[in-house]
Amino acid sequence: MSHGSVDSPGRDLWHGLHHVLATVILDPESSPDSVWWKRLPSDEATQHRASTGNLSLPEIAELYSHPPFRASLDRALGTLGVTLPGHAELTALFQRAIVSSRAHSVPPERVVVSPWDAALWETVCAPVGRALAQRYHTLAAAPPISRHATLPLPGTRETLARLLAFDTSPGSRAHTACVQWLCGRLEALGFTCSLHQPLPSAPAVIEAHRSSLGLAGHVVLYNHYDVTLIRHGGRGWATPPQVLTEEGGRWFGHGVGDNKGPLAARLVALASFERAPAITWFIQGEEETGSVASSLVLRERLSRLQAELWLEETGYHDDEDGTLRLIARTLGPSAGTSNPPDSAMRELLHALRLLAGRWGVGTRLEVRGLNKVAVEGGCPFNNNLPAGARYLALGVNDSRSRIHGTNESVPLWTFPLHAEELQVVFHWVDRVARGLT
Repeated sequence: MSHGSVDSPGRDLWHGLHHVLATVILDPESSPDSVWWKRLPSDEATQHRASTGNLSLPEIAELYSHPPFRASLDRALGTLGVTLPGHAELTALFQRAIVSSRAHSVPPERVVVSPWDAALWETVCAPVGRALAQRYHTLAAAPPISRHATLPLPGTRETLARLLAFDTSPGSRAHTACVQWLCGRLEALGFTCSLHQPLPSAPAVIEAHRSSLGLAGHVVLYNHYDVTLIRHGGRGWATPPQVLTEEGGRWFGHGVGDNKGPLAARLVALASFERAPAITWFIQGEEETGSVASSLVLRERLSRLQAELWLEETGYHDDEDGTLRLIARTLGPSAGTSNPPDSAMRELLHALRLLAGRWGVGTRLEVRGLNKVAVEGGCPFNNNLPAGARYLALGVNDSRSRIHGTNESVPLWTFPLHAEELQVVFHWVDRVARGLT
């Protein structure tokens, strides 16, 4: 629960104590979709400070001793195999730390570490941090982050701008150039690319495969590089549709949400990872025009694959408060049927909830596939998943993205979050493949 280690309190004692509170979302007797700070027995202003990691030490101590909240916390920590000291012992630790902090007359972000700070850290934060890091990923135990002050990874803007510059609308001749550029980027990341074009007139489907980078398991990714025709010749757009434009914390451009923004986010994120499971990535170019050829390819290719997870091209946040929609399901025996996530996948959803809480946003589970009613002919990925497949939709879009509409846009803050989501997903895939979940 620190920037570099779970073994030293330093400036991170407050973050650690807050993050232990956040584990109440793991309480099997509580709703998993309720953000942890809304469960606090306090007013709205206090809850807001909790969501940003700014409660005072006396306020934190009070929560740890509040009977209903403490009971929920104990149940949650029990799922991690961690037990906190009893009420009297923990209260005494907090009181000594509070007195010590007053004696030093320094703010909560202090550098001075008293013996009582160290005792709180070793008794509460360190064991929980280690359990979270091992089970869910170190990011699940990291300090809170402000989504409003976080920028996309270096190279994201350039990658997205380049993708937008390719006119991959129906009938355009730029599909081939876009495919060549994408294959170049993928090969630079260690992927081997194959092109499928069962119908000569249809854009090619890229099938890219990369072997494991130190993690067990296999993930199948899906994206597409084509876009719809720009409506009304671009009239009504506040910015040039094929030029990436930043305004008000958002990127605007035709196709930034569907699907060039999510595609750019993954290209850049994967370039930054040192460890990953085996990946098979399908990127097609006729999703917006019926996917006739792509359906032939994916129907044949997907049936040959076995994977711990099948990851959809994007996902959504609510624009109002950033709530992450966890669109997840297990495929039933007949095509397109959705069953609730299985027990292993519920572990992944817990990890993503913890990560979302770090970013100050809640989550909401929706047992379904990504809604693609606007896609002519239906999505060939959704339509050809094998029975039993674990399906998840995660990405950078939100409810303001205006897919297929004028002034299509994506928020900037979801790009770095998605990079962290992929790391958490890969950690889970490794644990599932090794039988640890």
